[in-house]
Amino acid sequence: MTEIKYCGLTTPRDIHHATEHDADHIGLVVHAPRSHRNLDPAQARTLARTAPGTTNTVLVTVTQSYETLHDALDTVNPDTLQLPYDTKPPHELAEDHGVGLWLAMGIKDTLKASVRVIEDALSVADRVVLDALKDGYGGHGEALDWDAVRRIVDKVPRERIVLAGGLTSDNVREAASTVRPGCVDVSSGIETDGVNDPDRMRAFARAVREEVSA
Repeated sequence: MTEIKYCGLTTPRDIHHATEHDADHIGLVVHAPRSHRNLDPAQARTLARTAPGTTNTVLVTVTQSYETLHDALDTVNPDTLQLPYDTKPPHELAEDHGVGLWLAMGIKDTLKASVRVIEDALSVADRVVLDALKDGYGGHGEALDWDAVRRIVDKVPRERIVLAGGLTSDNVREAASTVRPGCVDVSSGIETDGVNDPDRMRAFARAVREEVSA
């Protein structure tokens, strides 16, 4: 079954609705000052504590500071840390804190280059998040070329791939059926005027579950 990650949640209400609408993972953004979803680590900790124990809490950040990451993990105590692929050395940090590790990246110019980078990432990380990143930031509502992603995913363990980038309730069924990732990741696609919308969460979850049962 395709898992769902709702990313960029900012209020207890968001957590409640995400849980109500089939969230397997919730993403809490910290130390990402250009994102309107950015939280103070103390705010993220409060939200993480409201999430059910069956839901994986993912601390999402773009900071390159080891000390900042260490302090954020101590404060929030998430289940998983998500970083840009080029953050070094991420796996030691995750291991030190006993959390899972996801690495986010875009796709490369060639199939061979993309597969090589993903394999390198999966040698230290639990999952790779494929997204249309800009300076390490996702959540722009920009979709990847799903056919190109499918050719890449065909050559790596697809259950360890998280597909992000411009997903909405209108296109996630096609995206998931084309790529067949282990998880789909949405942020802008569940927002209305920059605010998380429970009706859009409901529609997104329904579309994903319809794809799974198709």
